[in-house]
Amino acid sequence: MRSSRRAFLQVSAAATGGLLVGFRIPNDPAIPPVDFEPNAFIRVDPFGSITITVARPEMGQGVRTSLAMILADELEADWEQISIAQADFDERYGPQYVGGSNSIRTSWLPLREAGATARTMLVSAAAAHWGTTVDTCYAEQSRVHHRPTGQSISFGELADAAASQPQPQIVELKDASEFRIIGESVGNVDARAIVTGDIRFGLDVVVPGMVYAVIQRSPVFGGRPASVDHSAARDVPGVRDVLVVEPEVVGELPPNNPRVAHGIAVIADSTWAAVEGRRALRVSWEGGAEGESSSDFWEQCAQRATRAPERVLRDEGTVDEALEAAAQRLRSVYQVPYLTHAPMEPLTCVAHVETDRCQIWASTQNPANVMEVARRVTGLPADVITIRPQRMGGAFGRRYYSDDAAEAIYLSKVLGVPVKLMWTREDDISHGAFRPAGYHVLQGAVGADGRPTAWSHFLVNASRYTSLRRTGRPAGAGEMYDNDFPAHLIDHFRLSYSAVESAVPRGQWRGIADSANVFVVQSFLPTVTDRRAGTSKPVMDRMG
Repeated sequence: MRSSRRAFLQVSAAATGGLLVGFRIPNDPAIPPVDFEPNAFIRVDPFGSITITVARPEMGQGVRTSLAMILADELEADWEQISIAQADFDERYGPQYVGGSNSIRTSWLPLREAGATARTMLVSAAAAHWGTTVDTCYAEQSRVHHRPTGQSISFGELADAAASQPQPQIVELKDASEFRIIGESVGNVDARAIVTGDIRFGLDVVVPGMVYAVIQRSPVFGGRPASVDHSAARDVPGVRDVLVVEPEVVGELPPNNPRVAHGIAVIADSTWAAVEGRRALRVSWEGGAEGESSSDFWEQCAQRATRAPERVLRDEGTVDEALEAAAQRLRSVYQVPYLTHAPMEPLTCVAHVETDRCQIWASTQNPANVMEVARRVTGLPADVITIRPQRMGGAFGRRYYSDDAAEAIYLSKVLGVPVKLMWTREDDISHGAFRPAGYHVLQGAVGADGRPTAWSHFLVNASRYTSLRRTGRPAGAGEMYDNDFPAHLIDHFRLSYSAVESAVPRGQWRGIADSANVFVVQSFLPTVTDRRAGTSKPVMDRMG
């Protein structure tokens, strides 16, 4: 595979961030050797150490290993010489979020291009060193070899000269048959640190002068404090301050974030003191969704399902007629509950807001979102805000949002010191961004020949899109998509949706809609069977 430099730059900028050609220092004996940094992802020092920067955050999915493997293979590096660096947020890397299983597929080509570019420059430097042609040289195991003479030279020895090489206009990628690292079991680069307990998560971040904060939130979604007695909380040893958190003061967060809840923040010298201080608060709450309950929600859904859908996303053939004419007709109702994420590591964020700069240590799936939140809450420009993504102890979609970061940033801005905001497990369970509950009505029909003739899937729910103020989705589409299975496989087919109201904050949970919809569809599918023939063979077999 061959690619022009222009095409590589375009693809890189669109996917994982462009090829960042650094400042080139001339190969002057009076100047000490310099590191070879052909782009944002690779650094080779004169001693032969190779550092690969991984721009995507790690939440247990293995990107610190897999993305480094892609780049190292194309570079022809010795895997044993590789060190991994975690990137801070920087727009030069392009998208740095993790979610939707996209890290490998969107990074595959740009990272291979980056590795091939560095390899080409190293080989060119070696050819110039030996006074020979590039086609007589090749890279392997962090060395460049000269075929006719058998000589070789390390990447480290070539670092200075390679840094002076011109950027190649054409880079050639390896054939898959030449892969030495991709497809091999190299082991997780963090495995030893994980099993020995040396790995550090966002929960482990400590910075000088840091205080700890926990927030008491309303027991009812949307509630606000009517009165607060914080005298007993202030008497708890280690408690420094008690602050009211008001969403209107924190500021409006960008779309695709839960709103910050009203709360009372307890600031202390330790997590324990903060939690004990919170227990001592005496708060009366008002407003919010006091009347909402699970039974009321399901009743609302059931009533809405008896009326015509608000939106039909797909309607092929004549579904109603086919259902009426079917040899067998089946109907099932599925209730899929609200689900919390409950990652092993609860939400946490450390923020230090100063007059002219801000640093944030965030366990986040979406560093760009944290940057936008920080910019809004602090009023500072992005170029003085540093986002340092931390390893996450699980996420499942919850850490795609930045409401916890907003709380930490706001408290640090008010207090003028670094603040570590802690969500306890109880906070996480009670105040998450829950996967939407859904009321699914499915109808299916089987003809006289035992084949499916009609399918109708009607979803009623309170969507995450309205809760998160998301744009770009058709009104009334909810957690349903017009190509949901088994679209294209049944002649008479309909997908429809209606919305109901709920005060429960809602968000994505692992597979977004799929975690609910696939369960429902695959539960219903085996029930649509050919009982006329005395068999329970699933319809999927009949559809091939």
